Formats: sequence, C-alpha cells, structure tokens
Amino acid sequence: MSEENVEIIKRMTAAYNRGDWDAVLSYAAPDAKFDTSRDLNEWRGIYESRDDVKRVWEGFNGQWESWRIEIDEFVPIGENVVVTRQTGYFRGRDGIKVTAHTSSVWTFREGAVSAWVHHDEDGALKAAGLSE
Repeated sequence: MSEENVEIIKRMTAAYNRGDWDAVLSYAAPDAKFDTSRDLNEWRGIYESRDDVKRVWEGFNGQWESWRIEIDEFVPIGENVVVTRQTGYFRGRDGIKVTAHTSSVWTFREGAVSAWVHHDEDGALKAAGLSE
C-alpha cells in the first residue's frame, strides 16, 4: 500500500472534519467520482462534479451540530486501492449522538483520488473480493 495514498486519505479526512470541502477536493482528480449509491438515505447517488460533491456534503453535514470521522483501519488492495473502515460521530442539533461504522474503497491515479466508494461497515472488503 502506498504510504502517500494513506497520507492523502488522512489529510482529506482532517479537512472533511473541519468542513473544508475545497481542501478535501484538492486531493481528488478533476474527474473523480464520489459514489454513495449503496447508502440508504436521500444523499444516495454517484457524484462526478466537485460542485455536486460539495452540495451533498453541505446538505448532509448541515443537519448536524457537529460531526467527526475517524479512520479505524487501512487495508491495502494493491498499490492504487485502499479500503478504509471508519467511524462517524455525529451530534444532532437536539443533542442526540449517533455513531456510524462504514467503510470505503479509495482508488488512486497519478497521486490523486480518482474514486471514493462509500459502503456499509464491511461492504468495501466484500466489494474488493476479500473476506474477514
């Protein structure tokens, strides 16, 4: 697994946690795809423009008083693919706290994220053909 790719994911996650969408997207290729088609919410879809990705993130995170994503594990799938398991911590405006476990498949091309596919907790490993 490329340590550079892991560092990019860490930087993107830190920027996401700050709500700095432009910084997150600065690590993505111009034609990158953000795929949440496996999600079960109104934000489900495949987004191919930075404006669409920003709109989705602003809409989703705008519902929360605070949010934070922590990467729990990096799983190498070759030099240009990394699977992550992460935990999201969300606090609603009414004080209710939500913890969500998800996973993602990150694909890299020429030092930038070319695709980011969001899954349920173990879906990324299954999608990559790996079992527990």
